[in-house]
Amino acid sequence: MALKSRKHWPQSDLFSFLAAYAPLTIVASDRNPPSHAARRTAASFAARLFKPSQNLGVYDKVRAARFSGARNAHERDAYAAAKKAFDVACSNKVRNLDRRLGEAATAKVKAAVLSGVRWDKALATV
Repeated sequence: MALKSRKHWPQSDLFSFLAAYAPLTIVASDRNPPSHAARRTAASFAARLFKPSQNLGVYDKVRAARFSGARNAHERDAYAAAKKAFDVACSNKVRNLDRRLGEAATAKVKAAVLSGVRWDKALATV
């Protein structure tokens, strides 16, 4: 959706940037344990925090982000963490929703399910 980094990015500006992509359902980290900033961001948006079982290595990050358009190591690492989170925590759920619900599997339904709401309840609220 977006890939952006800034030096000394104020927290309020970062949160405003992220709010444009609401609902934020998962915050991904490339480190285990995740940074304080990742934990704070997930808590602020009531999002799940994804952390890999072990730190992502540089080789894995480079390979995962090779076609991402990342302009620096920070964007590369963020993209690799997001891709890992999607592959581990989301891809099967999204694929099952698409198969089960077809066109009714809107972005809002998917976001609700990824946040932990059962699919039938998510579908009923939309």
